Formats: sequence, C-alpha cells, structure tokens
Amino acid sequence: MTDLRFTIARWIAVPAAIFFAASWLLLPSRLQLSKAVETTALATRSRLKGVDYLFLQTPAFGEVRVQCIEAPKLCELPIPRKGALLRVWLQDVGLLGGRWIVAAEFDGKIVASQESQAPVFRTAKVMWGLGSLIGLGIAFILWHFAPFKALDPRET
Repeated sequence: MTDLRFTIARWIAVPAAIFFAASWLLLPSRLQLSKAVETTALATRSRLKGVDYLFLQTPAFGEVRVQCIEAPKLCELPIPRKGALLRVWLQDVGLLGGRWIVAAEFDGKIVASQESQAPVFRTAKVMWGLGSLIGLGIAFILWHFAPFKALDPRET
C-alpha cells in the first residue's frame, strides 16, 4: 500500500467507524407494534447466492427483502410459487438497519409475533455491535499506528 492510499484509508476509516457505531447506537432497543406500520404483502420466497430470502410486495413500501434468518417463522410457511397474502407489521429500525417484520398473520393466524421476533432482533443487534467494535478497533489501529511521514525508499 502506498503512502497516499494508506493516508486516505486512515482518514476514511475513522469517520466510517464512527458512522457505523452511531448507527448501532441509534437502533431501537426492541421491536414494537406501536412503532410499526401495518400493511398487506404478497410474499414469495427465493434463494440468492445461497441465502434464503422472503420478498414482500407491499403497497406502502414497495418490495421489502427480508433474510429468512430475520423471520424464521415466515420462511417455514407453505408459500406457493405465485405468492401468499400476508398481513405484516414493519418497523424501520434506523439508518442502516432497514425494515424488520415485527409481526405477521397468514390466513387469520399469527405466524410471527413480537415475542418470537425479539430474540432474532436482539441477536442481530449484538452482531451489529460486534461489527461496530471491530470497525472502531481497525480505525484506531490505522489512525494511531500509521506512519506520519513518507517512508524512505531505501528502507523498503
């Protein structure tokens, strides 16, 4: 890595790490029905690059893509190829968090509740926090241990 590239990485790493950490700090502590928007959605399931997704076509938000690890109860539903009509409650959780399913009904039965989604959201929030801490650590290392002057070409 040249001095210029290293300096640019050093100046970009710190604000990026602070942005990711702030995004994590602004995540809500839990999913709440009172902060969610109720809408109907046509749900289809698909696999992209080895990851299972649930695609929700909603009149309010357009297409919302949800990983099956974020809504495991919904991915267990027998969804036909043409899709299934669901009633869902979606909550926007922040800058980079996207929309999360708080609860869902299928054929009048609750298939995902606020209580069943709570541990999944908690796990995602912990993972996001760990990623933010690792990013802050890398930014600190780049900032603190970076060379402050150009290296002598004879030394390299």
